[in-house]
Amino acid sequence: MTSRGGLHWLRAVALAIGAAFVPWAPARAADIPVDLELVLAADGSGSIDDEELKFQRQGYAEALAHPRVLAAIKSGFHKAIAVAYIEWGAPQSQHVIADWTVIRDEVSARAFGKTLVESPRAAWGYNSISNAIYFSARLIDANDYKGTRRVIDVSGDGP
Repeated sequence: MTSRGGLHWLRAVALAIGAAFVPWAPARAADIPVDLELVLAADGSGSIDDEELKFQRQGYAEALAHPRVLAAIKSGFHKAIAVAYIEWGAPQSQHVIADWTVIRDEVSARAFGKTLVESPRAAWGYNSISNAIYFSARLIDANDYKGTRRVIDVSGDGP
């Protein structure tokens, strides 16, 4: 039979052992493993006309569905990447155009591209690349994916 003091000691040891297995940065329940978390942050400011915007979006859509890109995706450990596309302009103008999508194959790449080219323009104003990067970083931190790599690809036509 264990004394009352002995029970407290056993509980303390059990808690300490249990605490040793708690990770320092606990994973969220929804963390989905991917090889890459990628934000495509494209300039959609007033210096980009409608034709340039269409050209830019179409280029990203075609690139993601290209056989070489798909082969690179399939060569990864998880054989998948998570991609989001934003357009940015003024300090208050960062917009998710195509939300987080897992791309594993041509079908998923083309579906992402379709969303990308069919979505309306949203960005306005002059260039605030710093806010675009900040917005993109927060987008990565808040998603449901856990990538081996995390990348923000920024494009723009300003200085």
